[in-house]
Amino acid sequence: MDDLPTAKLKAFHARYFDQADALANRLSKQALAGNSTILVPRATWEGIEASEQLKVLMNRMECGLRDIASKHTRIYWLMLLRRLGPADFYAYDKPTTGNNSQRTAELAAVKYGRDGLDDLGGSVVARHSLPADQVTEDSLPDEASFGEIWAKAQSSMAYPRMELDDFYDYIALCVMARDYYSLTATFRKVGKGAKLVVTNNHDVEAVGAHIP
Repeated sequence: MDDLPTAKLKAFHARYFDQADALANRLSKQALAGNSTILVPRATWEGIEASEQLKVLMNRMECGLRDIASKHTRIYWLMLLRRLGPADFYAYDKPTTGNNSQRTAELAAVKYGRDGLDDLGGSVVARHSLPADQVTEDSLPDEASFGEIWAKAQSSMAYPRMELDDFYDYIALCVMARDYYSLTATFRKVGKGAKLVVTNNHDVEAVGAHIP
């Protein structure tokens, strides 16, 4: 029998996923756009200029991840992400894309999630604090150590509280993590000689170089 958070996630997925996905994609677009003129259709950059533009966009997306992740505690997010990650909701063309999107979401949770256990419900809640040295100060998607945090989550015997708004936030975190990882992949391609191009849909993509 499914535990409480997994069962609720699946139930919300069946009824509200399309609405949550549309909202999450809109939030991701808003986080990316900001107030500048970077995302002008058919704009093109090369070399260092393309890299600098991508850094701005990645910083904006990370701010969007921060706004979502800071709504809950680190343990709350890790418990949900370890039960159902982004790959459970989205079809990826490569397993590495799903895995790295999952990792990005987890790193955002560790970096920007709140301290404490106040948003957990269920049975016995372990009374312990999270070690501050488990949180990285580096920008995503650098590695962060959260083994101890996850071990405490597993031993807490408590379930995350889950309401519809929390499901929307969960999908938003997954979408922004996926889009952040997509930007890092674009950054890699630009570093190998591709041009950075803004599409008519205000997305960015790397074109003009063969990237294996």
